Amino acid sequence: MKPSLQDVLKKYQNHPEFLGTELVYANQRGAMDDTVLHIAARKNEVLDLEVLVANGADINMVGDLGNTPLHNAALTGKEQAIRRLLDLGADPSLRNEFDQTPLDIAKVGNHMRAAAILEEVEKGRK
Repeated sequence: MKPSLQDVLKKYQNHPEFLGTELVYANQRGAMDDTVLHIAARKNEVLDLEVLVANGADINMVGDLGNTPLHNAALTGKEQAIRRLLDLGADPSLRNEFDQTPLDIAKVGNHMRAAAILEEVEKGRK
């Protein structure tokens, strides 16, 4: 059974990004401008991604350094999160403050399997 939005928000309540802040909605920003969706993507918490998006989380929201949740998943090489975010409608062409796409970030981090997933999407868009 999928957790509720409240269950997911409670899970991240003590994350340093949100310390001292009550989490009450899906697009709430933390101290560094990231949302719970950004953190869930970084941690490969696929079920949390689904719950958050189903409850209105903006899948392409720009957070810290201009990164989207897909950038964060690519940064940590989280292949399952990358696939699920793409399935849920994440835009792989968005660029961060350093003019990097999620594919660029995966390559810089030497996450070659994650990069291969993103390259396949790019090929399909051409």
